[in-house]
Amino acid sequence: MTTPSRRHLPRLSFAGRVAPRLETPGHSWQVLDLSPEGLRFRVAVDEPPAVTIGDVLRATIRFPADRSVEIEGRVLRVSGGEAAVRLEQGHDRIAAPLPMGPASPRRPGLRW
Repeated sequence: MTTPSRRHLPRLSFAGRVAPRLETPGHSWQVLDLSPEGLRFRVAVDEPPAVTIGDVLRATIRFPADRSVEIEGRVLRVSGGEAAVRLEQGHDRIAAPLPMGPASPRRPGLRW
C-alpha cells in the first residue's frame, strides 16, 4: 500500500542548480525549495537565528534570471540549518498561470 503524499501542490527543488535568494534588508538566504504555498531556505547554524517560529517574514525572492517576487509569510519551522515559511502574500505571483495555458499531456509512441 502506498502512503499518500503530504503535499497537494508540486514543489520545485533547486538541488544541483542555481537557487534563488530570499532577501530582507538585513539578511540573504539560499532558497532550497519552493511551492505556491511556501518555501524552505537555508539558515546559518553557527549564528543566533535571524528568524524564529511564528515570525512574519517580509522578503523578496530574487531568481537568477533577474525576476523577483515580493512575499510575506509566517515561519513554521527552524531546525537543522533550514527554515520553512508558509506564504500568505506573493504566492499568486509564484504560481502564475502560463500565458499559453496548461501543458497538454504527452502521448507515448509513434504518431502516424
